[in-house]
Amino acid sequence: MSDHTGTYEELDYRMQDGVAVSLVWWRDENRVSVLVADSRAGDSFELRIRDESPLEVFNHPFAYAAFRRLAHDVRLGDAVGSGR
Repeated sequence: MSDHTGTYEELDYRMQDGVAVSLVWWRDENRVSVLVADSRAGDSFELRIRDESPLEVFNHPFAYAAFRRLAHDVRLGDAVGSGR
């Protein structure tokens, strides 16, 4: 089931071993991203979808984060990572 708000729609969600992964469509910006939050480590980050398959990024967010050299140490409660 999707979560609908005025600014985004959660298209898919999964959680395993304290790691939550969401596939989100940002309506106002007409963009898609994957949000990852690790409750054990307290880290979170965002991966903006570029030319990749959204489901591939959703299924393998840490591989895409490593490929993009995205820092995984953004603390939960801080601003979501830039998704560089």
